[in-house]
Amino acid sequence: MYSPKGERLLATATRLFYTEGITTVGVDRICEESGVTKPTLYAQFGTKAGLVAAALERRSDIRRQSITRQILEQPAGPEGKVLSLFDRFLRNYARPDFRGCPFTVAAAELPDPEHPARAVIAGYKVWLHDVLLRMALDDGIAGSPAEAENYAGLFSLL
Repeated sequence: MYSPKGERLLATATRLFYTEGITTVGVDRICEESGVTKPTLYAQFGTKAGLVAAALERRSDIRRQSITRQILEQPAGPEGKVLSLFDRFLRNYARPDFRGCPFTVAAAELPDPEHPARAVIAGYKVWLHDVLLRMALDDGIAGSPAEAENYAGLFSLL
């Protein structure tokens, strides 16, 4: 979807935004570390906000594919899929470089509801909530849709 230079910008920005923060990392630093010029950044992403949104969109796509694959590989049955997902979360939390959910961290850094990344964040969080809701019902953890909603709301805070 992006040129090779755009991909380098995206990879560098994704890493820096997560490790150092979106608001603390400027486009000069991203360009310097990626070896790509500012005009290329602006041609590919329009603005820093566009780059932030693209970085989170890429993370969202990768995470959705990975979680979906993991869920599909788990056997059906009581708590199987949900516990598998929690094991995944716990493994991530135990990594020394873990700084929190990248979407939650980004939401805290970007309070403006009009920022283009906010739609990406909301889309991922709604998707995860819906996945958790379905799993709570399918795995038999919740006996009713209202109970499943409670579980999904709690689980999606992770």
